Parts: sequence; C-alpha cells; structure tokens
Amino acid sequence: MLTNNATNGGDGSFAHSEISLPRPIRFWLMLLFNVPSVICDFCIIMHIMMNRRRRSALHNHAIFIVILFNLPVQIIDINFHLLFLHYGSVQPPKPIVCLIWWLNDYGFYIGGIMVMAWLAIERHILVFHKQWIANLTGRLFLHYLPMATIVTYILLFYIIVIFFLNCEDTYDYKLPICNASPCY
Repeated sequence: MLTNNATNGGDGSFAHSEISLPRPIRFWLMLLFNVPSVICDFCIIMHIMMNRRRRSALHNHAIFIVILFNLPVQIIDINFHLLFLHYGSVQPPKPIVCLIWWLNDYGFYIGGIMVMAWLAIERHILVFHKQWIANLTGRLFLHYLPMATIVTYILLFYIIVIFFLNCEDTYDYKLPICNASPCY
C-alpha cells in the first residue's frame, strides 16, 4: 500500500551532513561526468551485442549484466540527484518517485555489487578451473544458473519489499532519496 506520510525535514539533519562543495558545483560535476559515462555504457553494450564472438564469450556475460544493473543507477538515480540539487527537494514530491528512487538506489546498486562479487568468483573459475565449464552441464550449473539466480533474486526481492510490502513508508521530500528509509 502506498501512503503519503511526508515530513517537512525540519530537523535540519541533512544540512549538517552536506559536503562543503556548493550544490551548483556538485550539480555540474555530476552532469559533466554522468553524460560520458552513459554514452560509454551504451557503446560497450552495443559493442558486445553486435559482435557474435564477444556476445557468446562467457567472460563478457557478467560484465554485461553489471553494466545493465548500473545503467538505471546512472540514468534514473543520478538524474533524481541532479533534480534534488537543482530544486532543493525531491521533484515531483510524490511517493512513486521515492519508491523508484529507492529501487534504483538499493536494488540496482546492490544488484550490481552482488553480480560483481559473482564475477570475481567466475573469473577464478574461468582462469584456474576451465575444465569445470568445458561442457554444457558445467556451464549451466557454474555460469548461467548462478547468474540467473542472482539477477532474479535481487530484482524480485527489491521490487516486492519496496513496492508490495504492506507497511507504512515515511517520505521526506526535503532530503535526498526521500530520507532513504523504506520500512522493510
């Protein structure tokens, strides 16, 4: 259930924790570095997708999924931060914006970290135990199944706990990420 419990942020806790760099400078720095980063991600995605050899190489699959997990963070989360820095509050001040921001900030960011952890394990397998994935069964159980399990678990968990968990969230539109306090 979505409820709209907004507070006015009168305690000033965020004002004391902000870094000394002024908001306009942070805004332009984030914008300046985010645009080339997104362009670079799309170029890497196209490079992997257009080349059959790179697309079928096992060592590219986890990198591709890490990029796909981080792309919503770059496109949605950074833009919400830019809007917050520009206006000084969450825009538009609606619960769905906070929920989407939480999904991006928690689900996709943590999902990228978990896939990156699996990538380290998989690299070890690819370098030192290549015989384990030499046949289809090994590739299925040591490459495709763990990756699919991680992606499915992360997406389902965060979508369910952020959007469908029956609890009362508190949104503070004067703080970034709506005070980042999902009730789960």
